[in-house]
Amino acid sequence: MKQLSKAKSWRWIYNLLAFFSIVGCTSNAESHQSINHTPELTDEQQYFLRISLEGELSGVPPVVKKWNQNINIFVVDTTYSELMDELDQIVDEINDLSATVTLRRAKTRVESNYLIYFGNAQTYATDYEPAAASLVERETNKGAFWIYWDGNYRIIRGSMYVNTEREQLLNCQKHTLREEITQSLGLMQDTDDFPTSIFYQSRSCGTQYADIDKQLIRWQLSEEIKAGMNRSDIVALWNP
Repeated sequence: MKQLSKAKSWRWIYNLLAFFSIVGCTSNAESHQSINHTPELTDEQQYFLRISLEGELSGVPPVVKKWNQNINIFVVDTTYSELMDELDQIVDEINDLSATVTLRRAKTRVESNYLIYFGNAQTYATDYEPAAASLVERETNKGAFWIYWDGNYRIIRGSMYVNTEREQLLNCQKHTLREEITQSLGLMQDTDDFPTSIFYQSRSCGTQYADIDKQLIRWQLSEEIKAGMNRSDIVALWNP
């Protein structure tokens, strides 16, 4: 996710219970330093620790947040045919990488635990995610996600939007859609480490996952990675 001063999409997360308010995770300098200096880990493992445990706002514990239930997606307006086709492709790709949860479309909002809105910031904030109003209404915001987790860091529901008014390029809209959904899985940080990654911090309009993105999604949606795990837990899992 990017800083508000940059012209790229945002993802927003609200803390529920002291739950949480976030557009990313904590940017703890000590945690960041230790993650970048763990010689026994591969580059992919180091990257996973940054993307999964860190974030763009302070105040959220650096632990894994993840779904332990299927993600039932309700799309408010299905008339955006190109974005709907892209959504179907993204869902298929994530499901192929997941060993734990399944993403699927819900026919009604009541049946869903994840909502997607294509349109403008004001409607998203007013009708669907009021807690995000002060964030998504900033002029640079092209999209956002907002997820809720319980006291055990299990994600229980969420939403996202693509600002189709501020972002006119179709490929950039598709990129935002892919990025927000992927970060809603609990992979909430952005970096400048891998320019082809969906988590690349600078503006990008790529519409495919890099190989490293696929590996991060596999780990995040694996049986082994549990909600609430911290860095030491994950490193011990990889290096028993």
